[in-house]
Amino acid sequence: MPVLLLAGSSLITWIILCSIRSPHHSGMRAAFIQTCILYGVLIAGLTEGLSLTRSLNFSSVAVFWTSILILNIVFLVFALQQRHRVTKDSFSALLPTKLIAKARRALPQESSQKATIVCVMLILLLCLATALIAPPNNWDSMTYHMPRVMHWLQNGTVAHYTTNNLRQISFPPFAGYTIAQLQLLSGGDRFANTVQWLAFVGSITGISLLTRQLSTEKAARISTLVCASLPMAIMQSTTTQTDLITTFWLVCFAYFIFSTESYSGLDYFWLSASLGLSILTKPTAIIFGFPLVIILALRIFRAKQLTSNGYFISSFLQSIFTVLGLVASSLILSIPSYWRNYETFSSFLGIDGGTRNTNITLLSLIFNILKNLALNLPIPGFLRLVHQLEKQVYSVNNIYQQTGGVNIDKFRTSMAPNEDHVGSPIHLILGVLAAVVLIVTCYSYWRLWKAENRSQRIDRNTTKDNLLWLLSSNLSGFLLFNLLLNWQPWGNRLLLPVFVLNTPVIADYLNSSVKPKLRSILLSLLAISAVLYALTPMRHPLLALPISHPEQSQSILTLDRQAIYFSGVRKDLKVPYEAATDAIVNHGCGSIGLALDMNDWEYPLWTLLHQKSAKPFRLKHVRGGNEYTEIASEFADSALC
Repeated sequence: MPVLLLAGSSLITWIILCSIRSPHHSGMRAAFIQTCILYGVLIAGLTEGLSLTRSLNFSSVAVFWTSILILNIVFLVFALQQRHRVTKDSFSALLPTKLIAKARRALPQESSQKATIVCVMLILLLCLATALIAPPNNWDSMTYHMPRVMHWLQNGTVAHYTTNNLRQISFPPFAGYTIAQLQLLSGGDRFANTVQWLAFVGSITGISLLTRQLSTEKAARISTLVCASLPMAIMQSTTTQTDLITTFWLVCFAYFIFSTESYSGLDYFWLSASLGLSILTKPTAIIFGFPLVIILALRIFRAKQLTSNGYFISSFLQSIFTVLGLVASSLILSIPSYWRNYETFSSFLGIDGGTRNTNITLLSLIFNILKNLALNLPIPGFLRLVHQLEKQVYSVNNIYQQTGGVNIDKFRTSMAPNEDHVGSPIHLILGVLAAVVLIVTCYSYWRLWKAENRSQRIDRNTTKDNLLWLLSSNLSGFLLFNLLLNWQPWGNRLLLPVFVLNTPVIADYLNSSVKPKLRSILLSLLAISAVLYALTPMRHPLLALPISHPEQSQSILTLDRQAIYFSGVRKDLKVPYEAATDAIVNHGCGSIGLALDMNDWEYPLWTLLHQKSAKPFRLKHVRGGNEYTEIASEFADSALC
């Protein structure tokens, strides 16, 4: 299968990076996220490069990854010749089996820590099974995530095209780039969901490294389960949405910020690339990444002060220019996408979509915070109470607060396994407790540091200080999110970076401030709930819940793949879509016009036509519903049936 070209190439790159880094298992984890960053940059560059000549097709992509695979093999052999003179033992030292053996030797000896790793592996395997068995059937996947990929592959380019759903061309494209290449190499959408699943694996890996850097190895192992048990992360890992991918790149960015005290040129590359990939994936990365950039600037400033004999102005200016250069270089990956948006919409970020808060006040910030907290606290009536209070306040000031186009009076906080709404009450409560304990501890250390001999307190205080910096970044990102964006019922999905990046703080709290017996109970509770969530995602469950909910699907183990597209959100569309497809096929139509609205499902038409049509076909949007519909014609109207 051609998709193995990409998989094999990335595996060899990981092996090479493992050989360069420390053989300790943390070096293997760091090599994994570095491999992901390198291939993220390659995928973005390749997609944009091929699009310039309308060559985004199987042949071009296969040739590229074949070349990369060959180069990897040559580099691996050359490295072995230089370092080991190519003996049998030197080759075997870098074989995956040897690397796995090293990882096994590094596993903890305590049974509780082994159980943690087993639970994390079980969660990941259940999510992988779901991602592979079930095709995309999420609402956003049907309306714009997957249709944009199909139009790109049809056109051989990611250039903007005429569409009635402007999200297809306006929103950042990285996740779609990766899915497009997997579609080309595999011949279908079998691996479309695995992009977010890999981001799930990467987020857990990166969080363990970040926690190890800020706390202890034991806390790092705890953090893997805390991160893997986040309900929204589990739900996202089996879809083609983009929140988990964005989270992964931000985790990488945070890890490289705290991985060293003095940054080298290579460190700046990893920082710039991870930040750039997050921005290329979702605009919310700008909101959550901004506080991390500030933390980076402060750390650079502190390091430069130590090397410039304390000259404040010189250190400050060098830090500013360094960070500005890093941010500018991180935007390089987004320039083609931003330029297309600017030409079309006169805005680099594209359409607004009604999500930006135009009423930036203290009151709107407070109400948005309360409503987002209510999404994660299953307290009956809490969300409605907050909204009623908000309406009373704004009725006095003649201000209407947008609510994402949803009647909030009919919306209920749901703990059901839904990838748009599921909350994380345990993680929220633990996060608040951990934050309070960390702040109190740091304050106590600060007072002791001032009152007693500083040398006796400085090391311990510095460790907590770094955790406090991370916590400050998370809180700042949360406040900016609530300040700049309107409240949305699917806010938990958008806030996933905050929950994941707060994991090291929770893990340190559980490790250092919670008694072992209580800690074991809490981790067991997280593990059990996580396994249940991994088994029962509402729209594509391995084990169907016995509830009567309009979005509850049968078990995907009992359905054929084509039926799963309609088994969740829109069961009512299966019959009419199949009838429409049959009519197109019976007519012998090869050029089809789509008169769809923004929230109409488009992707099932592509899959049904691929399944039923014996002749090639093309699709384009034909009904103008906005001022941007005449961007570029995919083919002449005269060719339409």
